Amino acid sequence: MDYTTIHAAHELLAAYATEAETPVYPSGIASLDHALLGGFRKQSLYIVAARPGEGKTSLVLSLIRRMAMEHDTACLMLSLEMTKQELIERLICQATLTPLPALQVARKSGLLTDTLARLQAQLATRWLHIEDLRGASIDDLEVLWQEFEGAPRRPEVLVIDHLQQIPMPFGVSRSDALAGYMADLKRFVKQKELIGIICCQINREGGKLELPSMANL
Repeated sequence: MDYTTIHAAHELLAAYATEAETPVYPSGIASLDHALLGGFRKQSLYIVAARPGEGKTSLVLSLIRRMAMEHDTACLMLSLEMTKQELIERLICQATLTPLPALQVARKSGLLTDTLARLQAQLATRWLHIEDLRGASIDDLEVLWQEFEGAPRRPEVLVIDHLQQIPMPFGVSRSDALAGYMADLKRFVKQKELIGIICCQINREGGKLELPSMANL
C-alpha cells in the first residue's frame, strides 16, 4: 500500500489493517533493541546525546558495525570530527576486543595480518561506508544522495557525528539554528526513508538529568 497517495483518515485505517508490519532494524545490542521495541525504524531520527568524552562515537560506530555485519543493513557514517583512520582503528578494537595500545603494537609487529584479513573479508560482503571529508548540511546531504542515484544499493542508516561540528547560519541564535537544522534533518530522513542517527553534546544542565530535553543540546 502506498501511503503517499492516501490522506483521508478512514483510508489510512484501512491501509493499516491490511499492510504488513513496519520492518524494524535490530541494533545488535539486545537491551537497546528491547527499549526500541525490536530495533530502529526508517523515517525516524534518533539522537545520541551525552557530555564530551562519554562514548557517543564509540556507541554509534558499534551500532553500525553490528547492523552491517550481523544484519546486512546498509550503513553510512559521516564523521565531522574524527578521521577515517581513527574510526577504523576503533572498529578493529571493537571487533577483535583489543585495546588500542595493544592493537598498535600488534600492527607494527605484523601479528594482525590474519585477523585483519578475516575482518576485511567479512566487511567486503557488507555495505558499511565511513566518510570524513563530507559536510552534513542539508544541501550537502542532498548532493550526496544524488550520487547514490542508480547505485545498486543505497544507505538505510545515516549517522552524523556530530551536531556541534555542523556550520550554522549567521544572524540567528545558536538554539534557533540547531532547532531549524534538526527539523530539516527530520524531514530529510522521512523523505529518503532512512534511519537517521545524530550524535550531539549536551550542556551541563542536561548532563545532570536522567532524560535531557532538546533544550539541553
